[in-house]
Amino acid sequence: MSGAFVVAETAPGLNTKGVLRIQIAFETARLDYDAKALRALPFRVEPTQYPPGFRIPKKGLAVREYVQAISEVLYLVG
Repeated sequence: MSGAFVVAETAPGLNTKGVLRIQIAFETARLDYDAKALRALPFRVEPTQYPPGFRIPKKGLAVREYVQAISEVLYLVG
């Protein structure tokens, strides 16, 4: 797996409390991941083309679950 970057996306004009999604971005556009396993996760994961990676909507996730959600997605990306 190449380097991954994790950022938080906010709606325009909102402060950090308005973060809507967690974005995981990779250096390469060619990602090898288990789509079936991603769909089976207990939270929603959205693949993105640009930047290549995934979005995790924060809705339904507790703050203490953010790191676990990111770890699970990164584990499924080869």
